[in-house]
Amino acid sequence: KMVVSAVAAQLFVVFLFLARTEAIPNLAEGRWLDAAAASAGARCLDGSSQFYAFRPATGSINTTKYYIHIQGGAWCTSLEDCHGRSQSRLGSSNRQYGMNETVDLAGVEGCNNSRWCGVLSVPNATLNPLAWDWNFVFVYYCDGGSFTGNNESTAAYKGADLYFRGFRNLNAVLDDLIATRGIAQADTVIVGGDSAGGLATWIHTDHIAQRLPQVKTVRGLPDSGFFLDYGTWRNGIAWVYAQMNSTAGLNQACVADHLRSGGAVSDCIFAQHTAPYCETPMFAMQGRFDSYQTGAILKSSDPSKVNPYGQELTSLVVSSLQLSTNSKHAAFVDSCHHHCGYWQGCLGQPIDGVYGEQALMLWLDNVTDQRLWLQNVSYPCSSCCADGSCAL
Repeated sequence: KMVVSAVAAQLFVVFLFLARTEAIPNLAEGRWLDAAAASAGARCLDGSSQFYAFRPATGSINTTKYYIHIQGGAWCTSLEDCHGRSQSRLGSSNRQYGMNETVDLAGVEGCNNSRWCGVLSVPNATLNPLAWDWNFVFVYYCDGGSFTGNNESTAAYKGADLYFRGFRNLNAVLDDLIATRGIAQADTVIVGGDSAGGLATWIHTDHIAQRLPQVKTVRGLPDSGFFLDYGTWRNGIAWVYAQMNSTAGLNQACVADHLRSGGAVSDCIFAQHTAPYCETPMFAMQGRFDSYQTGAILKSSDPSKVNPYGQELTSLVVSSLQLSTNSKHAAFVDSCHHHCGYWQGCLGQPIDGVYGEQALMLWLDNVTDQRLWLQNVSYPCSSCCADGSCAL
């Protein structure tokens, strides 16, 4: 079994700090999927074509390995909300929002390298020893529904037609990767995403694995996507399910089970309900006291409310992935009050002597029986967070 010492962990911090003090160019080829818009109706909220960026593997050793990152950015939960979103980078692929034939992902708004675009996205061996030279796919998020929508109809609102086609958008990206990027011949594919993209990772990783039947190893890496089905916040996500006609875009095992039992299929849009059905091994990176959830869902910073919420979230992650029974899944769960990205070096603290990406590598290489890295500390905990100054 591999053991990572505290000294090694501290050296890892130093290396990451030095590497992160300057932005690392992260150039990728951008592509609009115009043919899929015409043939399959795959469109962003405003009707523009789905867009994604691709950076090929550098060198020959890892040309058969791919990391797919699904962009996050919350959801739109009313026609008014979706209309406003359609006039932004999260609802349109128009050039005015930064989409081009060549994209520097280090400069994408809201991205800042691995802070929001995936811990495995940066082409630097010190920052990203696992996947720095892999093929990298960045799936832009422009549908407002975590890529679940499959609504043939459009909604007319304030003189605009709004499209709810996220699941078609995801399939259009997969079709293009299979046809032009060689992903069907890969030996390893990791699917990740942050925030709403993390939720998409919970929902879609099994579907992506099914689209790639010849790929030996497919794994899921959801970052901060385990949003609780809680209070009135669930109403907005339930609106997404209904308005966007999301049934086809959810985990189909979850859907089938809920149909058999008479349960609400809309539950399957929430991670806590869909995670138990995930067949693909998943490695969850999740904060117990996720700052988005305490603000938008719990709507409180009161420790007497935040701590029970965090305990419930932790319990659901552990139970839904069956982590106490040495399952195929694993999780890195910290007590820092943050949302996305604080998992390594200056962005996070080690748990059981390792940082998030190190724990991921141990799990991927199957050199540890550990399935849960848990920073089980009460809120608030300032020592549970690193300052993040070298990356923000």
